[in-house]
Amino acid sequence: MNLTKKLNDLFSSLQSQLFLFFAIIAIILSIIKYRNLIVVIAQIILYYLIADEIHCKLHGNCVINSWIITIIPIIGIIIFIIDYMNVLTHLKLNLIKLFTFYERVGPEGKLDMEINNNNIPL
Repeated sequence: MNLTKKLNDLFSSLQSQLFLFFAIIAIILSIIKYRNLIVVIAQIILYYLIADEIHCKLHGNCVINSWIITIIPIIGIIIFIIDYMNVLTHLKLNLIKLFTFYERVGPEGKLDMEINNNNIPL
C-alpha cells in the first residue's frame, strides 16, 4: 500500500479530519515557537499514532471511544494554541500566586501568618 492511499484512508472520517486540522495548526505553531526539528518530528509521530488509533476505533465499531480519543488531544492542542496567543497569561499568573500561597501552608495543612517577622500558625 502506498503512502498516499494510506493517508487518504487514515483521514477519511470526520473525526480524523478534525484531528488533522488541529494537529497541522499545532505543528505549524511548534515550528514557529520552538524551531526544533526533534519536537516537530515527535509531534508528527504522535499525531500519526493518534490518527491511526482513531481510524482503528472507527472501523472496529468503537465510535464513542474514537470521539473521546479525538476530543482529548484536540483540547490539548487548543490549550497549546491559546497559550501561544498569550491568552492564558493572566491565568498563569493567578496559578503562580495560588501555588506560592499554598507553599506557605505548613505540613499540618495550616497557614502561618507573618506578623512582625514572626510566623504565627492559624
